[in-house]
Amino acid sequence: MDIHNFQKRYSLSNKDMADICLCSLPTIQKWRSGEVTPSGPARQLVQLLEYSAKGDPNKLRNLLSTINRQPLLEAPQADQEIQQLESSMTKVMDRLELMLESRRKEKALAESEARYRSMVESEDDPVCRWKPDTTLTYVNHAYANLYSKFGADLIGRKWLEFVPPEKRATVETLISDVVRRGEPQTTKHESVDKNGEIRYQEWRDIPVRNDRGDVVEFHSMGKDQTELLGMRVEVEKLNSTVNALMETCPHPVAVFSADGSLLNRNEAFTIFHPSKSKIDHLEDILPELGKKRFKRLLERIGSTDQIVYRIKLQDQLMLLTITVARGSGHEPHFVLLIEPVKGSKQSKLSRFRLDNEILIDNRPLDTGIRKADEKKILAKIKKTGRLTSVDRISVYLFDLELELASNVIEWCREGISPMIDHLQRIPLSEYPWWVNKTQKGQWIQLDDLNQLPRSASKEKAILQSMDIASLVCAPVEVNATVVGFIALGQIHRSRLWHAQEVELMRQLKAGVETLLGESEK
Repeated sequence: MDIHNFQKRYSLSNKDMADICLCSLPTIQKWRSGEVTPSGPARQLVQLLEYSAKGDPNKLRNLLSTINRQPLLEAPQADQEIQQLESSMTKVMDRLELMLESRRKEKALAESEARYRSMVESEDDPVCRWKPDTTLTYVNHAYANLYSKFGADLIGRKWLEFVPPEKRATVETLISDVVRRGEPQTTKHESVDKNGEIRYQEWRDIPVRNDRGDVVEFHSMGKDQTELLGMRVEVEKLNSTVNALMETCPHPVAVFSADGSLLNRNEAFTIFHPSKSKIDHLEDILPELGKKRFKRLLERIGSTDQIVYRIKLQDQLMLLTITVARGSGHEPHFVLLIEPVKGSKQSKLSRFRLDNEILIDNRPLDTGIRKADEKKILAKIKKTGRLTSVDRISVYLFDLELELASNVIEWCREGISPMIDHLQRIPLSEYPWWVNKTQKGQWIQLDDLNQLPRSASKEKAILQSMDIASLVCAPVEVNATVVGFIALGQIHRSRLWHAQEVELMRQLKAGVETLLGESEK
């Protein structure tokens, strides 16, 4: 057998061959290169080994263990060579066993490290390994994304460099204590990310020891607390503002939770609403709101929005303004401010005309419809609804400046959800096609929303948000001035409007215009 193949099959080095053949290392090297031809015994030993073991190290070991080790008085040369072969090959086989065991351990370790890296790399939180002097030896993608565009350029750097200079002395003291203790600990400190922004992080540091038990590295898993800390600061600031409002505002102020439960109230609130009976919920003050309706309103309010609600309390017209007192990430709390409406309604309410305002009311604040007339209008609407089998009928009125439209009166067929809360103070400037039609006194009749022109895309979107699929709309005029419009809507399906239904709409329009005209006198 060729010496090259023999060594490769049994993983034998040149030195191993020299030991087996009882020759020098240079001789083996020359044998491999073809410079010398080995002696007969050397070739015979190789052939004997190959023939007996057939490439299986275990068979070779069994062969060597069964060889007669009793010395002969005149041992032939072959027996001496066999004995030498046994001794040398036993050593080789021991080394082979150690080498194979080492390779198995290395493979198992590599597989374990691959699983570990796969798990760590998929983490959304930063993970790193570092020496006691804070030199980084490993970072995952999340860590690299925080401090560098490429994770590789972080290896070998000290993470202490990412700590603000004025904080490093404190952090160094903290690290020394962690290294000295050599136990898993939780630490918190600031750092500067790749964008130069301050991050607040909490780290779980786990020591890694060598065979002698010395701490040589730390495995650290981080949790970014920047947003949480920012929200805490925001909450403290908001709480401070609310507390100041509670102390200084002359009007009733109360704080309540998302379900309407009252949490706090100022002295003016107590005076305004004496606790003759226990008040635990906003519904106790405003029974007409109802918990379901109130929840629906709060779901729509954002951190910069406000809800303005007009109501009569103790025979006095009052404005209720609701704003968010805590931002996202915490259970939201809300602040309720109650103010009396005095003098001109229009001037008093003009300050609430904000883009982020959500006005909730049973009618626009400046329409002046008498309650008795409102009931008559609603009765006429109900009658028209029954005769036409329509899903929804709404009366919208404009404000005095023709800037906003509000759903003042609404009737819905049984099983149809009302939209009155969602359609208050709609900016007319956002719906030019609709306004242009109604201002000219023109009717809008749509069997299907697809009949709308491209210029009415905004109108189509708001109708779809109301689930309207078909409608008839007529302008409402009082003293030759368009003050609003009436709309009959069909939900979810298109509809052909017959002449009789259009005539009923005309009668309803005339009746509403008459009652509105009487309310103005």
